[in-house]
This record gives sequence, C-alpha cells and structure tokens, in this order.
Amino acid sequence: LMKQLYTQGWYNSWPTKNWRESLQTSDHVSIRLGVARLRQLRIKENTCRIEKQFQKLIRHCRTDYNWLDDDAASYDTGWSSHNPWLYRDSTELKSAPYVGQVNTYKGGGYVFNFYCNPQKSLRKLADLQSNNWLDVKTRALLVEFTVYNGNANLFGSVIMLLEFLSNGMPVVSQEVKVFKISSYVGAFGIIVAIFQVIYVGFVIYFLVHIINLMRKQKREYFRSFWNWLELLTAIMSIVTIAMYGMKMIFGSTAMDVLKETGSGDYVNFVTIGLWAETYGIVLAIVVFLATLKFINMLKFNRRLSMLTETIKFSVKDMKTFVITFFIYLLAFGQLGYLLFSSKLVTYKSFSSVIETLFQFFIGSFTFSDYPTAQPILGPIFFFLFVWVIIYGMQSMFLVIIVEAFQAVRKENQFKRNDYEVGEYMIGKVKGLFGQ
Repeated sequence: LMKQLYTQGWYNSWPTKNWRESLQTSDHVSIRLGVARLRQLRIKENTCRIEKQFQKLIRHCRTDYNWLDDDAASYDTGWSSHNPWLYRDSTELKSAPYVGQVNTYKGGGYVFNFYCNPQKSLRKLADLQSNNWLDVKTRALLVEFTVYNGNANLFGSVIMLLEFLSNGMPVVSQEVKVFKISSYVGAFGIIVAIFQVIYVGFVIYFLVHIINLMRKQKREYFRSFWNWLELLTAIMSIVTIAMYGMKMIFGSTAMDVLKETGSGDYVNFVTIGLWAETYGIVLAIVVFLATLKFINMLKFNRRLSMLTETIKFSVKDMKTFVITFFIYLLAFGQLGYLLFSSKLVTYKSFSSVIETLFQFFIGSFTFSDYPTAQPILGPIFFFLFVWVIIYGMQSMFLVIIVEAFQAVRKENQFKRNDYEVGEYMIGKVKGLFGQ
C-alpha cells in the first residue's frame, strides 16, 4: 500500500522534481488529496459471559463489535494521549458510520494520519506496531484516502476495511466511490450548465402546473394515480436540485480545507462521495418516475395498451403466485442461514441471505463456495434452489403471463384503434390555433 500511495520515482530512476510530483501516486497520473488515514475501532474488555465450567481457564471474554460495547476511552502510549491513542468521535472527524461486511461501525475511532514523507510514515507505523496499537480488542481497521485524476476530472474516495470477528477470523473488503465535484470543465461544461438551467426551468413550470391543477380540482386531483406520480416526480426533482447544490457546497468546503492544510493533513472526501452516491440514487428515481409516466401514453395504441391490460388481467393469479414464491424463498433462506452462516460471509445474516438468493436470478453466484462450506448439503441446496425457484417458479410466472395475454388478445382483436399518438398530437396543435 505504501508503494502505491507514494511516488517511487520514474522508470529510469529519475527522482521527483518538485512538490507536485511528490503528491502523485505510483502511476504518476493520479494525485493524493491530503494524506491517508488509519482508523481503528475497538471493543471493551469482558463484554460477554463466560460459562462457569471455563471460568478457571478463561478470564477475559470479548464479543463482536457493537455500538454499546465499543471502546471510546483515551489511553497513553501502549494502551496504558497523543493522536493514535486518543479516541476521537465522529463529530470531530466529520465521518459518517460505515457499513462493513460484518458490522456497521461508528464514524469515530483511534486515528493515525500518514505523513507526506513515506519514510516518516513507515517509522511511525513501526512505532505503533512495537507498542501493540493493534491487539485482541481491535475489531476494525480502516484505511481511508482520496485520489484525483485530472485527465478524467474524477475523484476517487477509497476505503479499505479489515474486520476482526470475535473468533479471530479476519474479513477484508474495499470500496471505491468515484464522483465529480464540478462538471463545468472545458467547453462541455457550458453545455452541462445550459441543460441544467433548462431542467430547473421545466421543474418550475411543472410545479406551477401541478399547483394550478390542485386549485382547480382540489380533492379530485388526489384520486388519480397519474397525478400522484406527477406530484412525486416534481418533489423528487426539487430534492435533486437541492442535493446538487449541497454537493457543490461540500466540495467547495473540502477544497478550501485542502488549500489551508497544504495537502499535509487528512481531508474527508468520503462524506462527499457518499453524498454524490445518494444524489445519483435520487436522480435515478426521478428518471424512473419520468419514464413510468410514458406508460400513460400506451392508451393511444391498441397493441401497446395490451401490456397494461395483461397485467390487470393477471393480478388475481399473481397474488397467489407472489405468496407461494415468498413462502419457498423464506424456506430456502432459513435453510441457507442454518447451513452457511458460520462459513460464508454472504450468509452472515438473514437479510444478506435473501439478498444472495435474489442474486441467483441474475446469475451472480459462485458454485464452488457451497461444496467448500458444506461438502454434501451445499450442492444439494444449490441444485434444489435452482430447480424449484429458478426453473419451477419462473415457469409458473411465465404461464400466468401467457394465459393472461392470450385472453386479452382475444378480447381486443376486433376493437378498432381509434386514437393514435400522431392524431392526438395533431389535434393538440390544431387546438392551439383554434381549429
């Protein structure tokens, strides 16, 4: 990690020429924004109960990490109060809780900030190691840093997490959040700004349109599904505008802190990455709702309207199918949890088990994990789930849809398609000119 975080000189052994090159990573393309940070979370001593039969042999018991038993005390060197031995809470560190593979960890912890000089960082790490900074009470170790690639105008917030279970088993994971702080770079930035102004204008127009409809229709407005969909789209659009503005403010604040510290201290871009990710999710919801509104246009074509009619026709059978499906899914979920919870991280909790089983539908699974965890029952569980759920339940679903579609097609084959989209649009244009 140290070799990748710091530049090691050029391929022809030329040294770094200036301070700008010293901020580069080993690829000489990306640069570090501030220094990396090492954050440790610990558990208190004697946080679990020892059985009476073993109390003479075992004097200390430490459970897995949780927010009630986490250690938040400050110590002298060697855990007996300078930075790495001093607990700092999430408010001071400006860090949000982080969800790992095993637990969710607070934003605070015992923190060591790397230095701009790699040799000085290595000496300090060796000092921490000699004083047992990591010991049996350590439950999580996070390495956090941010890089920036000027060629692509992209920031990368990196979190590497090492979790320790109470039985001593380590679990390694990593997460990289890629985001932009400013999109107004180059000639394309002007185009982005123009379309953003147009987007804000459309949102204001539709908001005024919705308010006017509410005044005219009053309670009748809320009795239509499509009106609710339009209102929700407008609300989520306003949320995206507000979140984008907050992202720009957070980014500007972080860059100001980076300038003040001169890249010699850790600057928290993790929160900005999390905010940018949340903004992307909200924006995706807006796109989904706007696309969903196009379904309302299916009524203009007989063939396309058969889709919605097929769904309506199959609702009764679908209710029974959904109940049956979830009964089978929960049964396999309980079996999977009992078989693999102690062996596979993806089966560590019942919620993660259900998530893992749903991933089967998109082909996201590793068969070799199952015979490794349970040599006999593992493959049996795998093939039973594939045959019963993937093949059996999906076939039942397709049968319901096909039967409903055939029934709807028989009802609509003699109906005349009176209204096409083109005729509707022409009628609207003529209406504008009073024809």
